[in-house]
Amino acid sequence: MREQIEALFKKFFEGTAEDEAEVAAILRKPENFDMVSSKEFTEVAISWAERMGIKKMTDEEAEAYDAALEEPEICPHCGQEMEN
Repeated sequence: MREQIEALFKKFFEGTAEDEAEVAAILRKPENFDMVSSKEFTEVAISWAERMGIKKMTDEEAEAYDAALEEPEICPHCGQEMEN
């Protein structure tokens, strides 16, 4: 199964927009739930993230990110807090 997952990731990230859509459709199918939720899928996903330079956030980065999400958005025109 690992080879199949690896092939899907390769097609998704190195293929065309059409390939990306095809892989996304495959992963959404209920019959593929076991594959998507498998340990192998997670390992391949982490491997691809590392290859692409995506790193896990540190606790400090996660806290800063969460804090930024909680800050109110201010309208650039009137300076008033915007409703979400």
